[in-house]
Amino acid sequence: MGMLQRIFSTLVLIAILFLGSALILTPTVTAAESHQSQSDRLSPQLANAVLKDLSHKAKIPVMKLKITDYTPKIWSDGCLGLPQPNEFCTQALVHGWRITLSGGRHIWVYRTDQVGRVLRLEAER
Repeated sequence: MGMLQRIFSTLVLIAILFLGSALILTPTVTAAESHQSQSDRLSPQLANAVLKDLSHKAKIPVMKLKITDYTPKIWSDGCLGLPQPNEFCTQALVHGWRITLSGGRHIWVYRTDQVGRVLRLEAER
């Protein structure tokens, strides 16, 4: 085997080892991590539900409302911590969101469940 063939074989072997180690060291996204990153995003359906609800209550066109902030939350009950007088609330943890909206000079804060079946207006500022 000539000197050039040995050098070429060595370079090929180094390249194979390098690529193999890169594949081993490449981070993979687990199902839990993928679910976590998606659970930190507000779904378009939930965003639309909150915008429509506020538009109806405040009598402001949806196009003039804007979601300015949202945070995933775990509420202490089925009323999302905002029971109405004489209302029975399930006593179970509810995954959901705290969503801040703005429209003109007003700011509203909503509490929701995960999918938007339960919407509660927390505050208007």
